[in-house]
Amino acid sequence: MEKFTDIFGCVFSASGTRGFYGEEYWYHKLYQKLFKKGFNFSGAVSIVKTITVSRRMPQTEDELGKGNGNIILDSETWLPKQRFPDCIKVGLRGFLTGTIHNSVGWANPGLKALLKRLLKLKLEGKLEDRLILSIGSAQLTKKSDCENIVKPRIWLRNG
Repeated sequence: MEKFTDIFGCVFSASGTRGFYGEEYWYHKLYQKLFKKGFNFSGAVSIVKTITVSRRMPQTEDELGKGNGNIILDSETWLPKQRFPDCIKVGLRGFLTGTIHNSVGWANPGLKALLKRLLKLKLEGKLEDRLILSIGSAQLTKKSDCENIVKPRIWLRNG
């Protein structure tokens, strides 16, 4: 029987570091130019940005923080529409050390939309070999969680 580390390895990007499916963010290109030898994700396993069962994607400023998340994402790419959203803070120390503080509030397209996109990317050969889903609960009770979550056991591995 394979061990977890046999399948995934030992180095993981934190949840959402590289987006929902490894697409990365605009500032990654900047870091890669500034720190040519020290900023890359080769060999690391990506953990998708935490997803909830239900969609949490505000479309306007008025919808921010009202159970929809705290950031407006592009409806096609799921990347932030703003380069410097108020809910993500990077100071000079953060820039130099690669640490970022955020209160994105689980803004996401929902589990069904993510699984559809991952399957499409997998079929097109555009998905990483190793990817871990991070599913969070935005429900108020355990009962509502159980009613809404279908235990996804999806391994998107090359066979």
